[in-house]
Amino acid sequence: MDELYTQQYERFEQRHWWFVARRAIIIDQIQRLVKPDKTVGAWLDIGCGTGVLLSAFDGFKSKCGIEQHKGCVEIAR
Repeated sequence: MDELYTQQYERFEQRHWWFVARRAIIIDQIQRLVKPDKTVGAWLDIGCGTGVLLSAFDGFKSKCGIEQHKGCVEIAR
């Protein structure tokens, strides 16, 4: 996939209603089910895209994303 696709995908992840709503639901469920503690715990996001979801929530000691698309990995870092 090309660089333009990666840039467009990052914008979609940040602004498109689907990703915004999905992010809100996931964060709400994490807060409801797990007591986030910045001193313990870890979050693994498989298929993290450009890392927008991981960067939106700062309630765990460590966060890790796995992504196969090289362009998305570079942005997520």
